[in-house]
Amino acid sequence: MLKAQIEGATFPGLIKTGFYKDRQSFTLARGQAVDLNARISLAGGIVTHKFTDLFGAETTDGFHDRILFGLCPDGYEFVYQPPSGQPAIERTLDDGDFPVWATVERPVPVTIDADVWQWKRQTEKILGAECGRSVELAIRCAYICASFDGRTVLRAADLGPAFALAKYQTAIRKLLKPNPGKNDRARLGNKVLDYLKAHAPEGQWVRERTLLNSTNAYDFGLDMYGAVVAALAANGHIERAKQGRKYVLRLTE
Repeated sequence: MLKAQIEGATFPGLIKTGFYKDRQSFTLARGQAVDLNARISLAGGIVTHKFTDLFGAETTDGFHDRILFGLCPDGYEFVYQPPSGQPAIERTLDDGDFPVWATVERPVPVTIDADVWQWKRQTEKILGAECGRSVELAIRCAYICASFDGRTVLRAADLGPAFALAKYQTAIRKLLKPNPGKNDRARLGNKVLDYLKAHAPEGQWVRERTLLNSTNAYDFGLDMYGAVVAALAANGHIERAKQGRKYVLRLTE
């Protein structure tokens, strides 16, 4: 993801076009031509305050829109435990009444019924323009689930969970937004504004120290942070004040 931010990097474009096409042709450094024929799956986890460091300006033209996101709730802690037992597979009995374990032929090919596309249009109207590709992503997930369930046709009647997923994806994109900044000052300014919009959208005061730690603003240097906050305040985007011995910030728009 960091290499994707290098000027001229092919990675974001590769993922974008790979969303619909298996075969792609592109050129690497020194004119090396590559013909790629593969279906790509990208999976990973990012610490929340690093999100906008990895999803930068280069991901705003379609890359970010194609990712299926999830966000751990506040206070969540994952405790690993090694899996035990064997995978669950169907059991049949032979003539001697001895159990014979056999796998089921899965996944199965799935046909999408025409009413799914009508459902897609209606759902996009309900969720609004900001849903982006959330509805399409939800249908893709429903398609995969149908395949592993052994259902050969995906119908609109099956898409109740898909609607919930599309609604969640639309909401989560308001929090996990790419940073469109072209340089460090712009990226830091967007970090400050996005944090305030997410955690104090009604103009509540936020402790500056909390914002600094949550956005990892220290990585940019306090001199740059001070200049960015001063510029945001001078242009009427935020207000900075002192309450007792603590400095606080809030949105003014």
